[in-house]
Amino acid sequence: MKIGDLIRFVNTGCHGVVVQSVPPSPYCPGWIYVLCGPDADGHRAKGEPTAFPMAYLTRVAEVISENR
Repeated sequence: MKIGDLIRFVNTGCHGVVVQSVPPSPYCPGWIYVLCGPDADGHRAKGEPTAFPMAYLTRVAEVISENR
């Protein structure tokens, strides 16, 4: 996943845009920051990016539109 990609969380159907990527290092698993829309119960609607571990996000979300 790259900055600018539009993603969809498979289980919830919520969408988000990748806004920052921190590559993995020996001491860090790597993080992807996503600006998410609200989920079904209205959480994460504050307009602030949410950080997800790279490995987790690649399991629970799919890229639906790549940034070119």
